[in-house]
Amino acid sequence: MYHIEMVDDHMLVERIETTKSKFINPGETDKQGAIFRILHAPKDCGYQPEDIVLLRPETYPGFYFEGKLYTKIETTDIIAKLTEAKE
Repeated sequence: MYHIEMVDDHMLVERIETTKSKFINPGETDKQGAIFRILHAPKDCGYQPEDIVLLRPETYPGFYFEGKLYTKIETTDIIAKLTEAKE
């Protein structure tokens, strides 16, 4: 087993859900915005593990490490930090 420590602005995240984005450019096909939970983040990047974030619509390739599916993002991929609404 390995311990993960991210470098630079790289973070590992897992997708929680996909949602329609309001940021659709005219003439393009529909794009999906996605909500992710941060699993690993570098120190002093402004985000912590378990933070929930909205990423800008784009393709984020995934990869497996020790049997878990991860996606690598950078801080510039995040457009909003989310909190769960209290009902």
